[in-house]
Amino acid sequence: MEYLQSGCLDVAWPNEIYFQADEANLMAEVYSYGFPYKDEPALQLTLIDRTSHYTQQQQLAVMAQRYTDFIKQSSEGIYLHEFSTPIPIYVSDAEFLQLLKRHSEISDCNDALARMYGYDKAEEMRGLSASHFVDFDDPLNVEYFKLFKRSGLRVMDSDHRIPSKPP
Repeated sequence: MEYLQSGCLDVAWPNEIYFQADEANLMAEVYSYGFPYKDEPALQLTLIDRTSHYTQQQQLAVMAQRYTDFIKQSSEGIYLHEFSTPIPIYVSDAEFLQLLKRHSEISDCNDALARMYGYDKAEEMRGLSASHFVDFDDPLNVEYFKLFKRSGLRVMDSDHRIPSKPP
């Protein structure tokens, strides 16, 4: 009765429940709140249908897995560069290249890219800085990264030299 007097009745209901009706899977959130009503204990239940949200989450997970499989199985070398600190593109080309050397790393790639650089698996390249696999003194690479900067950090169909696996 103390819970009722304070306006809180501790009822052990699950936060989410799953049930099946008419051969359709449904998902709902259930919230309960105990309170006194006309000097009697009362319980308010709120049921929120989350079926469409749950279905969308499942569809997104399937799409993400398909995308991951596509990248992983591609014969083209694909990678994602990330920067440990924001790199402005309004600096000079020389300063931009220095910032790339210090702050750029491979956060994800596929096995095809790893093989291009002399590694066996993508996992071996994740976390490597650009300076591990790019010769920033090579004029072709310098032009490549200048183009990378000028094109808003996105380059397609451009060449740069790939060194052999570093020692």
